[in-house]
Amino acid sequence: MGPVGCRYLVGNFDYVTSLTIVMVDDQKGHESWFPRLASLTTLILRGRSTSSSFGSAVTMAKFHPWLSQQRLPKVRSVYLEKLTFEPESGRLDQWLELSCLETLTVRGCKNMATLFRDLAVSFAQHQSSSLTEVSILVDANEDWVSTLEPVLKLAPGMERLYVSTSSSASLHLASVACQGKSLLSFVMDPQNQSGRNIHDAEDFYSVRDIERLIEGCPNLEEVGLSLMPRSVSGMSRNHLLGLRSVPKTRKRRN
Repeated sequence: MGPVGCRYLVGNFDYVTSLTIVMVDDQKGHESWFPRLASLTTLILRGRSTSSSFGSAVTMAKFHPWLSQQRLPKVRSVYLEKLTFEPESGRLDQWLELSCLETLTVRGCKNMATLFRDLAVSFAQHQSSSLTEVSILVDANEDWVSTLEPVLKLAPGMERLYVSTSSSASLHLASVACQGKSLLSFVMDPQNQSGRNIHDAEDFYSVRDIERLIEGCPNLEEVGLSLMPRSVSGMSRNHLLGLRSVPKTRKRRN
């Protein structure tokens, strides 16, 4: 069943600034509301997971690309939760003014690589970004982290970046350091990775990696990430003093 038609909602959308759409199957049809949502600044898209009759299979709502002749002109914050991203779903520029988007939050979604590859295309075409905060919390064991890196390089000027994933991959700090002086907070939190080998150097950030991050982002106030099996005492005193608060670090167990 599609959304309620605009003729039933005339006058109700004129002053709406925040809208939550909860869907079971997909979000198709809601773009018919866009011409009347001129004041919308926050959009929340939340999928509702459904189970089979035997309760063994869980199906998540699918997020298809929206195609609208009229974009949402003032949306600054987008929240996406419990969705499966379909091809082209990351082309946010097709239904909102990308230059207005400041905050992007993604929680419990699947096919993340699809989202970020398409989003990178959007930013590459527009060659500008207003993103100041990106927050991602995904427990699906998918290899998508590397697809976020081009987005970071194409969207400099972020202030806060939080990434929590069950994937064994970590962001290359060079893609984070390109945010420069604007970056205030960076957290890379691997979930449920207690079984990782702490002697595998490629899985963890080295002290030198962190020093380069602080050099590139001198206004950092918070850093939370995985270290190799050594303490931050290996870092120079000047680098530690460069942080306005003590870094949150995590040392993995065998």
